[in-house]
Amino acid sequence: MDPDRWEQIEQIYHAALQRAPGLRGAFLAEACRGDQDLQREVEALLTQEGSRSGLIGQPTQTIVGQGSQLGPYKIEELIGAGGMGQVFRAIDMRLGRQVAVKVSAAQFTERFEREARAISALNHPHICTLHDVGPNYLVMEYIEGAPLKGPLPLGKTVEYASQILDALDAAHRKGITHRDLKPGNILIAKNGVKLLDFGLAHVERGEDDPALTVAGAVMGTPAYMAPEQWEGKSADARSDIYSFGCVLYEMLTGKRAAKGRTPVEPAALDRVVTTCLSQDPDDRFQTARDAQRALRWAQEPDRAKPARTLPWVAVAGIAVLIAAAVSFQHFRENPAETPVVRFAIAPPANTTFGIPAPSPDGRHLVFPARDMLSAFGRQAGGSASLWVRSLDATTPQPLAGTEGAGLPFWSPDGRSIGFGAGGKLKKIDLSGGPAVSLADAPLFRGASWSPQGVILFTPTRTSALLRIPATGGSPAPATTLNPERNERSHRWPWFLPDGKHFLYSAVDTDGELVTSESTIYVGTLDSRESRIVAHASSNAIYASGYLLFLRENTLMAQPFDAKSLAGTGEAVPVAPQVLDNPPSANGLFAAADNGTLVFQSGLQPLQTLAWLDRTGKRVAAVGDPGQLFFTFLSPDGNRATVSVYDRAAHNNDLWIYDLARNLRTRFTFGSGNENAGIWSPDGSSIVFNSSSKGHLDLYRKLASGAGEELLYADELSKSPTSWSPDGKFILYNSRLGPRAGAGLWVLALEGERKPFPFLKTAFNEDDGRFSPNGHWVAFESDESGRGEIYVAPFPGSGGRSQVSSAGGTQARWRADGKELFYMAPDGSLMVAEIGVKGTEMLIGAPRRLFGPPLTNGVSSYDVSPDGQRFLAVLPNEQAAPPEPLTLVLNWTAGLKK
Repeated sequence: MDPDRWEQIEQIYHAALQRAPGLRGAFLAEACRGDQDLQREVEALLTQEGSRSGLIGQPTQTIVGQGSQLGPYKIEELIGAGGMGQVFRAIDMRLGRQVAVKVSAAQFTERFEREARAISALNHPHICTLHDVGPNYLVMEYIEGAPLKGPLPLGKTVEYASQILDALDAAHRKGITHRDLKPGNILIAKNGVKLLDFGLAHVERGEDDPALTVAGAVMGTPAYMAPEQWEGKSADARSDIYSFGCVLYEMLTGKRAAKGRTPVEPAALDRVVTTCLSQDPDDRFQTARDAQRALRWAQEPDRAKPARTLPWVAVAGIAVLIAAAVSFQHFRENPAETPVVRFAIAPPANTTFGIPAPSPDGRHLVFPARDMLSAFGRQAGGSASLWVRSLDATTPQPLAGTEGAGLPFWSPDGRSIGFGAGGKLKKIDLSGGPAVSLADAPLFRGASWSPQGVILFTPTRTSALLRIPATGGSPAPATTLNPERNERSHRWPWFLPDGKHFLYSAVDTDGELVTSESTIYVGTLDSRESRIVAHASSNAIYASGYLLFLRENTLMAQPFDAKSLAGTGEAVPVAPQVLDNPPSANGLFAAADNGTLVFQSGLQPLQTLAWLDRTGKRVAAVGDPGQLFFTFLSPDGNRATVSVYDRAAHNNDLWIYDLARNLRTRFTFGSGNENAGIWSPDGSSIVFNSSSKGHLDLYRKLASGAGEELLYADELSKSPTSWSPDGKFILYNSRLGPRAGAGLWVLALEGERKPFPFLKTAFNEDDGRFSPNGHWVAFESDESGRGEIYVAPFPGSGGRSQVSSAGGTQARWRADGKELFYMAPDGSLMVAEIGVKGTEMLIGAPRRLFGPPLTNGVSSYDVSPDGQRFLAVLPNEQAAPPEPLTLVLNWTAGLKK
């Protein structure tokens, strides 16, 4: 269409919109001056505007009545209507949640199918979530809010505009063009904008429905349509950019954009609007991300003038400071030295932080947040998920599809996030779509993603590193455990910049205890060769030319040459009292190469010992809070051994808890670590392990504390797990690592006391427990690729029977042998009924008792003799709220002072 003709149509159309519908005919006749073609074109657009806004073609009565039901959805009230159908607030009777049900008028069913296809491909915090699809209705999240309406304060305009562009970018990356972006399809909710109504969306690589799209058809709302849409031409992402320019103008001025529009007051934003509204698509921003970048640049103070005071500084001063610092780094040429900027990030309401991870460009932060009530064990269930925060935003957004997630890591391009959840290694595309499972990882211990598309990860707490293509495939070994160095696990990989070499931690047989030390190695994908680069109290990462790791709880930085793979100077302190996760030997810190550092400081969280009933409710606390591990009940259920960490002495000692009187007495006094103490069948003696000779050996002592003797010692570390009911045998773990032999051994207490493997296999057997009659052993094995619970006869060479169905650890018997309990990967407590028919064991289907308030550590719970209560190590309910995250921009500048 000729540009002058286009301008004429647009001017008359916008002028006609200002007249009442009954006066438009006379106005058009006069304005078009007898040009019938011109009048027909404008009338067609006005007709479409009326239909889209519900002025014409609106249903005269509701499609469904209040109180009626569509599938499981009970209709409550009509909340919106138009020519395409009606929207109702409803209740999902299965889940008890409010939803929005969009019911189609019959003639528009095809459009609803289009909308369902479009929304189902997207997963974004600023795009309305689709829950379900019916034969003529869509079920979406119910959002309390109001349609976008201008004018808005400058700060809110920039905040909402950035969120709109973020949502459009996610859609465009999926090949979806909205084609009907306007204020009525943008809802302002509690957590920002929500983009609605993909009913006219176009999906690339697919055919438009012929019933809805024909050659020359005009798709969209005329007041916000790009010129190519007016002409019935194909629309693409740049068409949405034009519509966004119309929306942005309206947000700034409160008026619709038109040819003769008045420039907006902020000159930099006027340039953004002008570029968006270019008539030629080639002259607009080519992507939503380009527009977003220009929008952020527009926030920067003019160099030639003092910085303007923006309206949102008083509300979100920290966010502006972040945006200025990030923009300064990324968009200025020849910048002056940037100062160190520190600020705190609080967790979302009623949640606690997990280990965070900044994006590779340092502009976003992802972190796990767990429901605080669930984390403290005051309720069964609860939720944990990933949250993503842009550093130029004031609030984080939850990432749908990441329920139960932990230990996130980024793809090199910053478009995807990997994590562990539900016993799997997973990834999710930030532009939308469901999480994808890549491999089994029942006890996930970290991962890293190379620029070449390789993911290194540790699936269990006793495995070496595996590698897998980021696109999926079969995992393959990347490192090999060295039994001569007592290596129990390789974990926390971190790729160096070349994408070939990587850092990882090797932890010894004490690797799940507070006092463990990590040896930091650098390995390569080309071979199994490795070499030591540091010793630390945690994992190590590389960023900005430094290795970062903990010594005790001080975060240290050591200059490191990533090419020669060697340190180039002494380590210096960066921050004190940085928290770590002792059972996993990793620290709560992370960094990006642009100088962004994030960590959590504070006092080490304490645990408490408590009784839980069969619903998971705490019924009684036991003793004082502390750093507690390994709990074993006496046969009568009246006493328990617990390993308690002494921070002053830097070691673990065993204590005996008198559960009836709520008293505890110290049982061991050595300088080494005493971690696990199991009771004799009559409760008179305890076999425990101690590292007083350099590795964990087995000792026996009366429960009164007298008569200590060494039972068995060798060059490997050992942990006792069960004493046979006849008193003749001890089951213990010997940490040899995967593919290195059986990990579950039997020590005879009579005769030569020569140990023998319980099951001699190529896999890991762990945490064995004698059945109450002594004829069976329940244990954990990774022969399926993840930890599962099995039962095998003792003694003898009979076959094993699998108990768990989706992963399991920590099997525990009821005293009469009729129930077997274990923990699922998410921390839920499971139970299976047990029967015996002759020499055959009958195992019932596992069912969930409660969860997940339990901690999936080592021997973190035990069962009362009657199976009605559970003594568990839990987070301390009276603990102070966790400290916020500290985020530091340009942290290396602080090392130079």
